Amino acid sequence: LGVDRPSNEQLGMLVAEVVARGEEAADPLYVAVSPLLSAYYEGQVQAGRALDEHLDELVQSAFVAICWNCTSYDPVRPVRAWLVDIARSQFVEYLRNRRGRAKVRLVAGASSARRPEIARAN
Repeated sequence: LGVDRPSNEQLGMLVAEVVARGEEAADPLYVAVSPLLSAYYEGQVQAGRALDEHLDELVQSAFVAICWNCTSYDPVRPVRAWLVDIARSQFVEYLRNRRGRAKVRLVAGASSARRPEIARAN
């Protein structure tokens, strides 16, 4: 299909850049991981476990969690496995929220085409 996807080494370097430089280095990481996150969550939609209209929300919340957890990444471990673990954790939270808990709040007007703002809750 001719789709270029970054190697584990390239993804690891992007994660290291976010650790070293913070939010200013997040855009390249978002570009690299958002297709993986979208594919993971689209699978959840196809399986009937998530709503299509929540895809952007899921991708954004997972990306924010990835950025918050960049310092926990162990370079010995494959980056994609680490990313999917975080996506899965965010999905479990999404399922909990759908069952009556508070909804995940996102930056107003954000979409998966633009990386979400990364801000810690006070």
